[in-house]
Amino acid sequence: MKQAKLILLASAIAALAACGGSSGSGKTPPADNGTQPTPPPVHSGQAPTVDPDQINYNDIPVHDPSVIRTDDGMFHVVGSHLAMASSPDLITWEQTAPGIDLEEPDFAANPLFSNYDIEIAEGIDWTGGYGGSWASDITLFNDGRYYFYYNHCANPVSGVCDAPRSYLGVAVADDIMGPYKNLGIFLRSGQTADEIAEGYGVGDITSYNANIHPNTIDPHTFFDKNGKLWMVYGSYSGGIFILEMDEATGKPLPGQGYGKHLVGGNHSSIEGPYMLYSPESDYYYLFTSFGGYESTDGYNLRISRSRNPDGPFVDAEGQDMAQARGN
Repeated sequence: MKQAKLILLASAIAALAACGGSSGSGKTPPADNGTQPTPPPVHSGQAPTVDPDQINYNDIPVHDPSVIRTDDGMFHVVGSHLAMASSPDLITWEQTAPGIDLEEPDFAANPLFSNYDIEIAEGIDWTGGYGGSWASDITLFNDGRYYFYYNHCANPVSGVCDAPRSYLGVAVADDIMGPYKNLGIFLRSGQTADEIAEGYGVGDITSYNANIHPNTIDPHTFFDKNGKLWMVYGSYSGGIFILEMDEATGKPLPGQGYGKHLVGGNHSSIEGPYMLYSPESDYYYLFTSFGGYESTDGYNLRISRSRNPDGPFVDAEGQDMAQARGN
């Protein structure tokens, strides 16, 4: 299983190292809530001309990148393994936070958190002591602070994400580069019956079913056209879900459980959701990745749309994506 996020950001992101297809998160600047400055147009109707000798393509590894633009005009990509890179123009990049090696992680060397394995100790315990971070997401809230949505999946027996044993939480910082302080985990998946009895359930579920309930990874948090905060998330397992979020806490509004199901299920290979709203069409567009992520697995992005951020989303033929299945 792979949890991932692909950003559709024109060819500039090609200089960044994403997984062999990564998953569907098409962030385009300005990021999420519309409070950030609108970038200038690339050109004004005429075909752009570029002197290739003036372009310096540098190879900066950020796996599963998600992009946000800050008020100073800088673009930042954050992805899996706590890696981050920054650029003034989406062409020339600087590694601003090194990714951690999951085999021998050195969390103290990463500047985004003072010490990730201490901040997120509760989550690491949930995955059997295996620390890491999958496709993360950063959103600028109206309070002027940055909210970092972290998540990880690992089988406690092996450390491999071959079962939906995951957690999803949020941390906050005044600066996009952190250090981020943990606000807590708000979703888990893969609970045993005993763990649910101990209070680790979600909503009113009495048992976790991976064919119905989501794998709690691959978050994307966004503001809708009315300024309301939402989060789409999910990978394989029960599919893609959406939650109404509380801007005061950065966490879901109470009483929703895992939220509303939008796409997939039955452990179909669908993952990495990302939402875009177009004021021109007044549609919300949901990007998702289908298929296996290996180079020969046919990984592909698909787009569906809805008049509402919580669906229903339909494909080009008008079919409800809640019934979609990956392959």
